[in-house]
Amino acid sequence: MAPTNFMTTTRFRLIGKKVLTDTGLLIVLANLLIVFSIGCGRKEKQSAANASQAFAVGSNIQQYKYSELHEVEDFQLTDRYGKLFDKSSLSGKVWIASFFFSNCKFECSAQNNTLRDQVHEKLLGTDCTIVSFTCDPQNDTPEVLADYAKEFVVSDEKWKFLTGDLKKIQEVGANSFKVVVDPSTHTKRLLVVDKWGKFRDSFEWKDDKDLRRLIKTTRILLKESAPPDADEIVYTRALPSDVFVNSNQSATTTETEQPAPQNNKTTPQSWKSKDWIDAFELKNSRGETFRSSDMLGKVWVTNFFFSNCTGACPRLLFGIKDLREKIGDRDITFVSISNDPQTDTVEVLKEYSARYRDDEKWQFLTGEEQLYIRRIGSEFFKVNAGSGETHSEKLTVIDKWGKPRGSFSYDDQKQLIQMRLLMDTLLSEKETPK
Repeated sequence: MAPTNFMTTTRFRLIGKKVLTDTGLLIVLANLLIVFSIGCGRKEKQSAANASQAFAVGSNIQQYKYSELHEVEDFQLTDRYGKLFDKSSLSGKVWIASFFFSNCKFECSAQNNTLRDQVHEKLLGTDCTIVSFTCDPQNDTPEVLADYAKEFVVSDEKWKFLTGDLKKIQEVGANSFKVVVDPSTHTKRLLVVDKWGKFRDSFEWKDDKDLRRLIKTTRILLKESAPPDADEIVYTRALPSDVFVNSNQSATTTETEQPAPQNNKTTPQSWKSKDWIDAFELKNSRGETFRSSDMLGKVWVTNFFFSNCTGACPRLLFGIKDLREKIGDRDITFVSISNDPQTDTVEVLKEYSARYRDDEKWQFLTGEEQLYIRRIGSEFFKVNAGSGETHSEKLTVIDKWGKPRGSFSYDDQKQLIQMRLLMDTLLSEKETPK
């Protein structure tokens, strides 16, 4: 049979309930091509302000006006060659900030391996720079960093390793990205800054989807020739500028320092005037007041988290969910405290906690001030509650008298066994241990 010529033979095709000839079909196809061409043109012109919109659903990505984004502050540190590195050298460039320390042989090494393979090498042909700040400058001298960087860096100009005075590095973390800088706890996110110095977005290095979003977003930022309009909506996990207002001191204050009272007044909880927190009050996801004093006589387990975390926090919380199933009906209460109360309002926690099936035996808590929660972590639970994206990932077990008796890793089976044995011991106690 001779082949049918699509252009010359009249045939009939069924589209919906209408019958079209080939000629009519060609007209329809032509119109569709015009529509798609217009759509593609619009997509190409889409600014990087909307680069993350496609990832917004289910990713805790927020919407802000471009003018609301925070501007990274100036800093001067030392690079791995012992030369002065000024933030001004990054003007007009897209750059990615990360925090690490060379003596960390597991998390930090894995992070930098990922940065090398999934970010550095993929962006080599672009004008993007990675800037890695050490959290342990006492050990990470320029000489140490120069040797350390050999394992990761392909292009010296495209990946900077910085050291310097710890206080100055802490100020970069707190004042520019609102993260805590310390060898024992530092952010695991990759923080992107645009050509105009705006903290543009935040990415989880352990999340493959987020790494793809990082590459896509960075490439679009590199194409920007002018900043987005002030009112243009940005889809991002970056923190807006108002979060940083009046918070720089609290973000860098050590855990035992007391904030100065303002106008000689105290808050209703009067926590600012206390020398040490031995009890606290927060709100749960149902809007009810949670008092630590009400937990006397009970054994409970606490942890810190924040809802915008897409990596460690969900793993931690699902670990708790699994642990609850394993311990059965033991009289143990779990208490998860947000260390990002500005974002994690009662309404946010109500929706967020539903995925973990919270109930009377699993409370999700938030408060009004982040520094208060940091002090709860440090002074009551003896762990680092961090600031914003950084916090302890330990589960801390509290006895019937409100005393922390041990902290355990949620993803270490040996430690989980030890924790369950401790729970049994604490449940059986009749009086305060000497």
